[in-house]
Amino acid sequence: MRVAYPGNYPGNCHTRIRRSVLSLHEMTNDRKVRILVVGDAKTGKTSLILSLVSEEFPDIVPARSEEITIPAEVTPEKVPTYIVDYSSSEQTLDNLKDEIRRADVICIVYDVTSGESVTRLSTHWLPFVKQQTGGTKPIILIGNKDDLQHASSLDQVMPIMEQHKEVETCIECSAKQLKNISEMFYYAQKAVLYPTSPLFSPTDECLLPKCVSALHRIFRICDSNADGFLTDDDLRVFQSRCFDSQLEPDALQNIKDVIRGGSSGGLTKDGVSVDGFVFLHKVFVQRGRQETTWTVLRAFGYDDSLELQPEYVCPRFDVSSEFVVEMTLKSFEFLTQLFIVYDKDGDGVLSGVEEETLCGVSSCGVAWRNENAIALQYDTHRNITLNGFLNYWSLKACTDLRLFFTFLAENGYTFGADTHSVTSAVKMIEPAHVTSRQLFHCAVYCQSSRTVTKFLHRVGTGRHKSDVLNMMKYAVVTNAGKSLILYTSDVAPEWVDINLVIMESCDVDALESVRAVVNGIDSSRVMVAWVCDTNPDVAQIDAELVRRLDLPVIKPVGLSSEGCLPLVSDLIEAAWNPQLVKSDAGGIVLKMMLSFAVGLVAVFFTQKFFRQS
Repeated sequence: MRVAYPGNYPGNCHTRIRRSVLSLHEMTNDRKVRILVVGDAKTGKTSLILSLVSEEFPDIVPARSEEITIPAEVTPEKVPTYIVDYSSSEQTLDNLKDEIRRADVICIVYDVTSGESVTRLSTHWLPFVKQQTGGTKPIILIGNKDDLQHASSLDQVMPIMEQHKEVETCIECSAKQLKNISEMFYYAQKAVLYPTSPLFSPTDECLLPKCVSALHRIFRICDSNADGFLTDDDLRVFQSRCFDSQLEPDALQNIKDVIRGGSSGGLTKDGVSVDGFVFLHKVFVQRGRQETTWTVLRAFGYDDSLELQPEYVCPRFDVSSEFVVEMTLKSFEFLTQLFIVYDKDGDGVLSGVEEETLCGVSSCGVAWRNENAIALQYDTHRNITLNGFLNYWSLKACTDLRLFFTFLAENGYTFGADTHSVTSAVKMIEPAHVTSRQLFHCAVYCQSSRTVTKFLHRVGTGRHKSDVLNMMKYAVVTNAGKSLILYTSDVAPEWVDINLVIMESCDVDALESVRAVVNGIDSSRVMVAWVCDTNPDVAQIDAELVRRLDLPVIKPVGLSSEGCLPLVSDLIEAAWNPQLVKSDAGGIVLKMMLSFAVGLVAVFFTQKFFRQS
């Protein structure tokens, strides 16, 4: 149902609507609106335009007005607007067709005192304009000379509007009395910036499926505890983020009254349901307040076709080869909260249903389920843990920014983190600034893909499995507040913090092959691990041969034991301080220093505790 405005419509629509669209100025300031004014001769087209510009009725009216430019700063929407007049006495039919194609919105002016003028809307003007545009451009019907009529013409016009869905609005006005002149052009501008056709079907009197789907996503993002209802606090946050204003108690009550009066189940003791939320926006559109719904849609990244804008989902973010990328604290907190909210039973893992619910509005789907080459932490039923979830996205922030940004944007990162772009979810750091980093990178070299797969699985999942079916390429592990991504050598980035060479045996040939791998690599960035199925504590390494071949320290590691865990700690320590891998002594000295420091801290707090007691 579209809206028609009689001549006695109060001329204060600017102030009523302006407050609700202020948050869109940044989104619309790169747009412009071109309004074409057409209609039969003597209907007052030119008088309307000149009355708008001069704010008085012209004594002398030319056959056609020159093109009028209204600067952005004087329009309610802060959008530059161009008004183009048409005169059949000065222009050809080809000129008219060309202007219709260039226009964003067409205003058809008719004489409210002339029945013939009203009739020609449906017999000539609307079919002609539709023929040029294919019905894709909005049309505003303008009934002029309202000062001369005794009864509204809208009863005659409404059936015409129903037959032509491209007609957005009809408004009656008077150029002579300056009645509804600014409103006329405001609604023309509004028809371009806030079109009804993508939102609503006038035939079925319901919101269109794409609009409903978008509102469902928005509702889910705003539902802070994912219980299926928006609480009063949720609605207040929603109002603040979308409209940059507070939701007053009276306004909140009005919203509830509207939903209660028209949507069964839309309002419960728990809050507003998704059906109530969608119904509320249906009411906005039906009442001609579609700018409210568009404000919400655009705040959550939608364009005029109700598709998420590319710059919202995956904005350009150039990564220099001289920097490393990792998640910011803000994105880490967002993902943590997202996991916790959808872990409904609080068991620390996401079950299949919980995963599907969390990822239901994202085009990424349950992304981690589709990548079998990444070793992540799951429980025995292959439900991902919080650490596994965070580690997965730590990896994607480095290796697949498009997927990372898309997942965050579609799940409401810019809303939840109160930021304008998902680019704030990552940061670039110079590799040498290790004290500023929480994430490090390790390339793993091994001649046997089966052995490296078993190793990555053991490190990434924390469990030993003798028959890993999928070939692992990545593992992510967190230790003492720092994370390490391990890559097989064929997928590792050009620059890594540490290189790990895995040996399956410790004979002369194996040591020679290690020497060939590490040749040319900075020795301070190389560690060697002997992965053995026997107890690594009794493994025998020919130390003299290692010294003679000038190899780094070799650490025996048993996959079936806890031996991988100290190795991970050593790798992170070595990445943070490469000097640690130069000799055994370095590692021993560091461990002694750390132990001494921990002891001093323990003594200090013990003494402090007893003094307070």
